[in-house]
Order: sequence, then C-alpha cells, then structure tokens
Amino acid sequence: MASTPIPAALEDEVTSINSIYDSSDSSLQTLELQPASSSTSSDSRILTILRLPYLTPSISLRLAFPSSYPDAPPQVLGTHSVGENAPIGAGTHAVEVAKDVMEREFRAGEPVIFDFIGAVVPLLESEDPGALEEERPEGFKGDEGPRNGLEKITSSEGGDNKVLGFKEGEEPPWVISETVTEKKSVFVARAAKVKSPEQAKAFIEHLVETDKKVAKATHNISAWRIGGAGGEGTPTYQDYDDDGETAAGGRLLRLMQMMEVWDVVVVVTRWYGGILLGPARFGVINGVARDALMKGGFAKEESGGGGGKKGKK
Repeated sequence: MASTPIPAALEDEVTSINSIYDSSDSSLQTLELQPASSSTSSDSRILTILRLPYLTPSISLRLAFPSSYPDAPPQVLGTHSVGENAPIGAGTHAVEVAKDVMEREFRAGEPVIFDFIGAVVPLLESEDPGALEEERPEGFKGDEGPRNGLEKITSSEGGDNKVLGFKEGEEPPWVISETVTEKKSVFVARAAKVKSPEQAKAFIEHLVETDKKVAKATHNISAWRIGGAGGEGTPTYQDYDDDGETAAGGRLLRLMQMMEVWDVVVVVTRWYGGILLGPARFGVINGVARDALMKGGFAKEESGGGGGKKGKK
C-alpha cells in the first residue's frame, strides 16, 4: 500500500464494521491508494471492497474514499462480486441503489458507512419495498400477551424474584426515551441495567405482561448485551428479538455495540399507524433506543452509529 495516510475516520470505520458484523456476513477492506481521476487534483483516493451483510446472493461493492473523507463523500464505483444464481442485472441494480443511498445518507464531516449499510441492505433484500414493512403478525391479537417467543422466567421466593432482581409489585428500573411519531406510527424505547440474559428476558416479559399498551403494540423489538466488560476472557452474552419487525433487532444490537453499551437490555415498542415507513423505520427505532441509552448514562461515549442523524428519519 502506498505511503499516503488513510484518513482516521476511514480506519475507524473499517475497524467498527469488521467488529460489528460477523466476518461471514460483511467486511470492509482497504485495497490500495491511487491518484484521483482528475489530473489537476493532488488528492488521492482509497479503494475498498464492502461486502454487504445478509444478502442472498451476496453482493460486494467497490468504493473509493477521498483522502479528505469524511468531509468529501465516498464514490460507489461498481460491484466487486455478485454471488452465484443472482438474477441478470442484479449487480447493476445494486450499484444504482447504492449510489442513490450514498448521496442521500452522506453528510459532510460525518462517517457514513454504517448508516449506508443500514439503508441500502433493506432496499436490496426485496424488490417490493412494501415487503420490508412488517405489519401485525398473522393471527396476532393484542390481548394475547407476550409474542416475542422468549422462554417464560419464573421462580420467586418470599416475594423477591431472584431472577428479576426486584421485589414483587415493583417495576424494573426502566429509563424511557422521548416518544416519536412518524407517519402515525408511534415509537418509544426503554433501557435498563441487567446482570444476566435471564434477567433481561424477565424484564421484557414483565413489561409486556404488566403494561396493556405495550402488550397491544405491533412490535416490541429488544436487544441485550451482558458481560465482556471485565477484560479478556470474560464471558459475553448478547442477543436480540425482532418480534416480527424483520432485521430491526439485529440493528438494535449493532447500535449497542457501536455505543459500547454493556449489561443493558433495550426494548423499542412500536404501534403501527397504518402507513408503511419502509427502511426509514430503522432510523426511528435506533433513534429512540439511542435516546434511552444516553438518558440512562449507559453509553461510554455520546457518539454512536446507527441512530440516525439529527433531522433525518
């Protein structure tokens, strides 16, 4: 690789993306530096390959980052590879979608790749944008209680539930976000400290069983991360539940990873308002989650990807 330095923002994104996504799902690799296409410019650009997660067949894009990134936007050059059995024109279509998303997501001075992945993948997952919007699950009835498939947590002794970590009749120590309404859909997030996966599941179960409005919500998306903060060798437990909102739980977990949140469970409740939001819903979901995490002081730093930029939905 040439001696021209790679922008620090890009180095950070390479590290973040490759740690957040499993290597079998996605990766961002720097390839080489080359002169900019304009002979009048002394600027150089860094060629990269970005393998997009979750797509079948798989798609990898070629991106070029200017040395002034993130003040100047990356350029989508084309596909690096398209998986076997991809339909004719899939690569061309992916590039067109990626260019449009990059133009829409980029804001000068702000790293863009995490938001770019979060916006472009849902658009490529289905040719029908409406298919990306999960409405009420088939057979859903609001008074049926928990629908998230979590194993029921029991066992209480003397009125004190040792798994729940709070006395019978008390509420888990939820920190609640601001309520956000987007095209008649209503979103609110809750976050709380937990010590184990069992406690995280018990908190969610308690919320759905004791709050009638939450029980009747269209989705209660959740994610939790426990352990790992004690140093190398410390067990780590992390998981999520989409609760019918396809791909939302995984994005919620990645937000927690980028914000370096540990020993916390997050629940985002959505009441569907009858108007499809498409991929924009992911930004709102992560936005209210980030608000709850920041209000609770659960994040190491104020910066964290995936929550949507101010003013964007």
